[in-house]
Amino acid sequence: MSSNRPNGQIDGVTKGGANDIALSKRFSDVPSTLDVPVHLEQKDEGDADAVEIYLENLSDPNELCSLLEIEHAAPRYWMTVALAYAKQCKMDYAIETLTRGGNSLQENNSRGALSIVSCLCWMHLWKSRKAPRLAPEGVLASEAKTKEYYLQLAVSALNDDSRINASFPPLFLARGVLYLLKASLQASSKAKAAKEASVDSEKADLLHRALTSFEDANRVSRGKNMLAVIGKSSVLFSLGKYPEALAGYQEVLTRMPDLVDPDPRVGIGYCLWKLGFKEDAKLAWERSLEINPNSKIATILIGLYYLDASSSIPIQSPEFIPLYKKAVTEYIQKSFMLDSNFPLTCATFAGYFLSRKSFPDVDTLSNKAIQYTDLNIIASDGWYLLGQKEHYTGSLDRASDCYRRADDARGGANNGYIVAKFGAAQLLVLQNDIGEAKLRLEKMVQYSRNYEANTLLGTLFAEEAFGNQYAAPKGDKSAQRAIRLLESARAGF
Repeated sequence: MSSNRPNGQIDGVTKGGANDIALSKRFSDVPSTLDVPVHLEQKDEGDADAVEIYLENLSDPNELCSLLEIEHAAPRYWMTVALAYAKQCKMDYAIETLTRGGNSLQENNSRGALSIVSCLCWMHLWKSRKAPRLAPEGVLASEAKTKEYYLQLAVSALNDDSRINASFPPLFLARGVLYLLKASLQASSKAKAAKEASVDSEKADLLHRALTSFEDANRVSRGKNMLAVIGKSSVLFSLGKYPEALAGYQEVLTRMPDLVDPDPRVGIGYCLWKLGFKEDAKLAWERSLEINPNSKIATILIGLYYLDASSSIPIQSPEFIPLYKKAVTEYIQKSFMLDSNFPLTCATFAGYFLSRKSFPDVDTLSNKAIQYTDLNIIASDGWYLLGQKEHYTGSLDRASDCYRRADDARGGANNGYIVAKFGAAQLLVLQNDIGEAKLRLEKMVQYSRNYEANTLLGTLFAEEAFGNQYAAPKGDKSAQRAIRLLESARAGF
């Protein structure tokens, strides 16, 4: 362990102990059967019976919902059935059940309707995580069920709940998650200058709203809501406040060491990585994987650690191949097998296939990363990889569009994605638009330390100064500029 890393626990569950393998408690309180009271028309009005419903393998909810409606079932029966569908990943059926339950209870049981609609909000948030960012090809944007579509449904459910009881505790947590998701999908402002804060104003406003909501959720629980603390830590991380976020994740791990869904160790690793403690970040992710062997996020993050380690070693070095092979075969491939649609894994694997010139795989995986991620940075990586693929195959116009999208996803203008900007400049050189290429490269070297940009710009100035001659005219400014840029690039390499 690094001697100067931030203090705090990263293990949680004691190694070698009885609880060394932790299980997710999500849906753990959903029973396998449910007895629904059925009131019979008998002589004694108090007589009642019950119908036993098996919740292990549910199908179309129409008949089941009809039963609950006829018997005026209490809210908990609607909730239990909906959660059973959710447990089986039949989220559309869960939403249908809650919608009908809310309609059935709205007039007679406002408190029951509050719980139903609150749960419905969570279902829409879940659907947003799985939905595509953009309308599929051939589908009108107004009709597509995108991430934004489900976020709007979640907003509607929250508004319905707020009209019944704005201080209902579960609403604070749901509102925080909603703002956090909306912030992650917020396109960065192109007008932002490099010297300004790393989070633009619109996104920062959403993040601060999320922070307030998570703080409210924790307050009403008297400090017992650890999901609210995780949410707050996620916001602080997004705002670049890594030490504060780290402290929050560590608090959760200390108080709930068996929590794996979500796993605070993953957040701890993120923070340690950003703070420069990469080895300690790997330890946190390895611990996460140790107690939850099927964690796709911990698996891919360890793979990225080994990719990063191999990137600092010359390809000719005997250390390169073992590190790179370990990253790809032991972790990236495993993460893909756990979830072939996980955006971070798709973007990472696409980079591997790009290096092998397997362009159909690059296309498939990059588009998956773009479509299903909640994070603009991963969408940016997907667009960049598609740009590289089009660049290699000679489709320069399409490559230019992909590079532009990759840059825009990270803010564009003087921020954005430097490697995408460089790719676009290379395309301009290939298209013999030297003036525009030089203009873009000048901006790059002004706002970033990019040695490839220095090299290319220096080469362009050298060609301008020397042409086919062996020596430039004495005092030529282009020659002097070329020398300065190329010397700067050589010093950087």
